[in-house]
Amino acid sequence: MNQYDFISKEQFTSKDEILKIEKELIENYCINCNGKEFYFAEIEPYYYNSNSKDLKGKWNENTYPRECQAGDILYHLSGMDICFNSKLPQNFKEKEDCYGGGILIRSIVEDDGTVTVGPLTCAYKMLNACKGESMPKLSRISKERDHTPNPQEIFRYLGETDFDLIEKGENRDGNLKLAFYDSGINKDSWNKARSSYYEKRIMRVK
Repeated sequence: MNQYDFISKEQFTSKDEILKIEKELIENYCINCNGKEFYFAEIEPYYYNSNSKDLKGKWNENTYPRECQAGDILYHLSGMDICFNSKLPQNFKEKEDCYGGGILIRSIVEDDGTVTVGPLTCAYKMLNACKGESMPKLSRISKERDHTPNPQEIFRYLGETDFDLIEKGENRDGNLKLAFYDSGINKDSWNKARSSYYEKRIMRVK
């Protein structure tokens, strides 16, 4: 069995498929950097599919272009993505049969409980941990952790008006964007790492 089977579907057609993958990543996977494991503390999906009404909204169009296979790592101006199978040329919004994207790593946690916040900061830390001897790689967690991961959904890019709509069960323009964070991480570790912006956003848990 390939360790990337859980993300290797050729293309996704619903948000629910991607949300399941986010949970699997937080519970069972890490980024291995020259033998050191970094666990997912907060991740956020970016995915576009011209063949799916559910996955070609305004926020889906923010996905970076890419030609990747499932499990690849993509570095871009915003940080580091774990990729899905992707066929997204530069002008993908103007073409048909384009799909793909990945999971942006927004925060990571180490074995000692240290939390690193921010996509670019996380990317730099993981690259530096490789010491030029290897590259970051998606892997299954190889050891028992000091806490049980507890993935929780969190809303991204939504104002107060949007929250009102969500409470009513509405999703304006199909653009509801969900991320996940690990609420099992010690709160003191989170508080030491995140800015007031993160603190406000983490409180908005579904």
